Amino acid sequence: IKVELSWSPEQGKVNEPVSFKAVVTQAGEAVDDAKEVLFEIVNTNDESIKLELKGTSSGSGTYEAEGSFAQEGKYSVTSHVTARTQHSMPSKELTVLP
Repeated sequence: IKVELSWSPEQGKVNEPVSFKAVVTQAGEAVDDAKEVLFEIVNTNDESIKLELKGTSSGSGTYEAEGSFAQEGKYSVTSHVTARTQHSMPSKELTVLP
């Protein structure tokens, strides 16, 4: 499986919602039957600050979740996707501004 991880807006702001999105495909086809899509978001300076958001399918292999942050800083965003006996965990860094 292939997972494309993104979010909007690209830079978050404290207490403002950020929409997370994972697009899951296999051999170029959308995967709408993922067993689990979880967004794990951890502050890179303080690992006790973290969010876990469950992704919900919005069709076409797209899974979405929304969250907001009480603290500014850099966060590591990992989408844990389990689908069709495979597991994929791409990570990217998110900056949250004051």
